[in-house]
Amino acid sequence: MKKISTMILATIVLSLIFSIPLMASDSTGIMTATQSLNPETISCVQNAIEARDTAISGAVDAYAISVKMALGTRKDGLKAGWAKGKPADIRAALKVAWSTYTKTLRDAKKTLKDAKTKAWNTFKTQRKACKGGENLEGSNPQVDNTL
Repeated sequence: MKKISTMILATIVLSLIFSIPLMASDSTGIMTATQSLNPETISCVQNAIEARDTAISGAVDAYAISVKMALGTRKDGLKAGWAKGKPADIRAALKVAWSTYTKTLRDAKKTLKDAKTKAWNTFKTQRKACKGGENLEGSNPQVDNTL
């Protein structure tokens, strides 16, 4: 399943890359095939991409850690609950374990979503400040929603 998801993501990224015309702008703002972007613009865009993708990568790492910790806590809570002996005590302990697990996952997903949104919003602001090559942009924040 992971291999298929990776292949689909790679296909989307490659299709975006190869469908973008690589041109620079003339005095009218229209891109022509004979012009090049200035090095400052290129560096600026590269820095914005680096910041965005580093932030998203860190957020995904933090999400994975949160999920692993939640699974460990759930496992320990369920095992401890079954050791209670009395059915009422077992039910109460299991309910707490599942409730805690559900809340932790919900919080981790929200944190990941917020981090991705912040990274993309920051990127858009930084990208606009780069001044140049705007019609080359092939960004698609929705692709990161699959993470």
